[in-house]
Amino acid sequence: MLRHGRNPLVLPPLQLTREPITQDKIDAHALLSHLHKSLNDAKDTLLAAKISQAFEANKSRAVSSPFPYAVGDNVLLSTLHRQQEYVSQNGKRAPKFIARFDIPYLVTDTHSSTSTVTLNLPNSPTIFPTFHISLVKPFLPNDDIAYPHRAIDELQEFFVESIIDHRTRGRGHQFLVKFQGYPEGLEDKRK
Repeated sequence: MLRHGRNPLVLPPLQLTREPITQDKIDAHALLSHLHKSLNDAKDTLLAAKISQAFEANKSRAVSSPFPYAVGDNVLLSTLHRQQEYVSQNGKRAPKFIARFDIPYLVTDTHSSTSTVTLNLPNSPTIFPTFHISLVKPFLPNDDIAYPHRAIDELQEFFVESIIDHRTRGRGHQFLVKFQGYPEGLEDKRK
C-alpha cells in the first residue's frame, strides 16, 4: 500500500502452531508486523492531514454565520435571468448593456433554512417573488456627507463659468471646466 498506492493481497494470518519455530518463521512474522505497523501509521497520517485540511478550509467558510437579511431590509435584485425580457422590449438592445442589479426592493420574508428571501415586487406581478440570496445584495444608499458631490438632485444644476483647458483624445476632446457654484479646487472634467 505504501509503495504502490493500492491495497496488497491479504496474506492469510499467521496461526500459532505446535511445530517448532524456526528462524524463517520468526523473520516472516516480524516482517508482517512491521508492514501492519507501517500501514496503520500511514492511515493515521492521512487522517490527520484530512482533518487539518478541513479545518483550514472551513476557517473562511460561513458555515454557522447568521442569516444576512432581515424583514424590512432593502436589497438589489440581480438581472441575470431577466436579460431576455430586456432585449424583447426593443429588438435593438444588447443584453450586455443591461444593469447588473435592479432598483432596491423590500424584503418581506426570509427563509434561512433554504437561504431564500421573498421580495415585494409591485411592478412585476408575474415574477415569483422568492429568490436565493446569491441573486440579491444589500442596498447601500449614497452617503451625502462623505461624498457630497456624487449625487445630483433634480433641482441641483450647475452652469459653466469658464473652460480652463482642453485636449484632444482620439477622435474626441476633453475639457477642464469650472462650474458656477462649485467651491474652488473642485473642477470637473467633462467631454
